Amino acid sequence: MFPSILLLYPRYAKTLIQYRLDTAYVAAELAKLTGHKGYRFPWESAYTGVEVTQPCCPLVAEFQQHISGCISFATRQYLATTRDEEWLKQGGCAIVTHIADFWASRAIINYTTGLYDIENVMGPDEDHSNVSNSVFTNVVAGYSLYLAQYVSCLCKDYFMAKDPDHWADIAWSLALPYDEALDYHPQFEGYPRGEEIKQADAVLLGFPLQYKMNVSTRANDLSYYESVTRSDGPAMTWSMHTIGHLQLQDNVKAAELFNKSYQSYVREPFKVWSELQRPDIGAMNFFTGMGGFLQTLIFGYAGISIHLDRLEINWPQLPPEATRFKVKGIKYLGSNLILDIQTSRMKLIVTEVDDNWPLVMNNGRYNVTLVPGMSVTLTGTGPFTIRSKPWKECKLPADIIGNNYLRPIGL
Repeated sequence: MFPSILLLYPRYAKTLIQYRLDTAYVAAELAKLTGHKGYRFPWESAYTGVEVTQPCCPLVAEFQQHISGCISFATRQYLATTRDEEWLKQGGCAIVTHIADFWASRAIINYTTGLYDIENVMGPDEDHSNVSNSVFTNVVAGYSLYLAQYVSCLCKDYFMAKDPDHWADIAWSLALPYDEALDYHPQFEGYPRGEEIKQADAVLLGFPLQYKMNVSTRANDLSYYESVTRSDGPAMTWSMHTIGHLQLQDNVKAAELFNKSYQSYVREPFKVWSELQRPDIGAMNFFTGMGGFLQTLIFGYAGISIHLDRLEINWPQLPPEATRFKVKGIKYLGSNLILDIQTSRMKLIVTEVDDNWPLVMNNGRYNVTLVPGMSVTLTGTGPFTIRSKPWKECKLPADIIGNNYLRPIGL
């Protein structure tokens, strides 16, 4: 849900990450109690910030530690779209670096492979617990470590980090499960190929994490994990698969999975989302399913993607059976934009621009300085990029893991 809220209502997104700042003392205590450093956030929490996972499911509370990495990833996206330096000064620098400290204390060097292992975790797939080197967990942990290195540069005038390059060194050499012969990512170290899973896990590397990989690897991940996902799994799994196929330009498969992602999960007469497909119910008003659906539209069919140095629109298109698709109120660095996709044309409408962050868009042909009242026709499939001036002289994160040799100087 967070990415959609962030792009349309950044003030509410800030409230969500402010909650993490307000409850960081609980995360510090949880890390300490489990023998680690930094901030380890609980899997489920409420007003006080303490763990509130139901007694039925102790394993998720114990092993789903990637939640801390996901919080760091949310702050990455927030900073990418707002460049909110006041938030950094008021605790943002600390939360990013303390999450990195947690992952640095969780990573153990494996002298046989020359890589860092993260053991005793559960990825997003809740059918497999207490595994080593969950591919999703390791990538989001690596992102957390790299982000801390980047943020330590952004914050250097008012926040002192001890050794930010050490975080990047660990990230560079985190284990990354990959089967070269089959050209896909095993979900975790020792994953038995063919074994059923509950929900999207390894496919999340492609989206939302946008981890760089070969097109063939992405296609193989999507195809294989679709074949072994439980038929009664939650809706958001198929939303993530839909986005993956849209990014691979497989519109037929994307449309099939888009319909699958919501049609059996929405209850009449009030269109209430449930966790499970009819006739089963599970959790009602299931926000995760709703969030997946919204992301399918905004980041799938509209083709929007968030990066630390740009907003990108790639292969925007109409959802199935639609004749017009308009995303209103896209907020990027203080600007307000509308993406209007029609059968015969596409355009970006600018309603507001922040003078502190002037925007330039490449519309597929040339660079255009965006000003209020402008309508820019988008020709072709993109990518169409929107950039502002650089935010300080700080090197962007390398965001590469899985290397058993020293990180090159400059990366």
